[in-house]
This record gives sequence, C-alpha cells and structure tokens, in this order.
Amino acid sequence: MPGSKFSSLKSHNLKKPNMIPHGNKFVRRHDLTASLRLYIAFMALTARAMGTWGKITELSRQFMISRTFVYMLANTLHETSLTVFGDNVSKPAIVEELPYHYMLSLRLEGRCSIEAVSTIMKRFEIPNASIGSISQYLQHVGSLL
Repeated sequence: MPGSKFSSLKSHNLKKPNMIPHGNKFVRRHDLTASLRLYIAFMALTARAMGTWGKITELSRQFMISRTFVYMLANTLHETSLTVFGDNVSKPAIVEELPYHYMLSLRLEGRCSIEAVSTIMKRFEIPNASIGSISQYLQHVGSLL
C-alpha cells in the first residue's frame, strides 16, 4: 500500500474495516440506525427551540458526525413534522412567487440597493431575503432579458 493515496490510513485508528474510504466521499454508517438519527434530529430541534447553546456540537462529537449532518437531520425532521402535523391546506402558487415580485419591485421601481431590498424583506419576514438569494435571482432575471 505504500505510495497509494490511502497509505496514511495506518496512522488513523480506524476500528472498523468498513470505515476505510473506497472512493466515495461519504460512507453510510450502519451504526447510526433510523432510531438514532431520529433521536439526533429531535435533540437538535429541541435545542434550537430552547436556544440551548452548544448542543449541535455536542451531538456531533457524541456520535462522531459533522454538525452539517446534525442540521440536515433536524431540518428533515422539521419539514416532515410540518407535513404530518401542520395545516394540510395547500397555499396557492402565487404566494410562492410573491418574494420574487417584491425583489423586482423594490429593485426596479423603488431603486433600492440589494442590501436595502434584503433589509426590507427581512423586516416583513418575506422568505428568500438573503443578499445572496436576491443577487442570484436578479442576475438570473437579467440574463433572460
């Protein structure tokens, strides 16, 4: 194995042979069962709701997973719970388009900077209000002209 890209693996204490990378960026860990994933997601959501500081990092260290993965599990549980327990009334499609109407109106008619558009949209709790989202959307619209 000398000279290969995995020659440095001897220095790492990989306890399970199935944890050795095989060309994939991520390996599904069989020790993280669906119950454990649900537990991690629930604890992360609870911590977020209670404002508990450091719980995400604690969970990531406890289960040896990335914080990004913890957030992904929490977001998946949150979205699923809204589908299962939330209002089943579907919103009209026009509601999903409103943020884009606000972006264009504020930018073109109001002659606001992208930062000002973002601030106004955040003030009124309009989704997609980040500067990056607004800039990306406006660039897309501009490319269509």
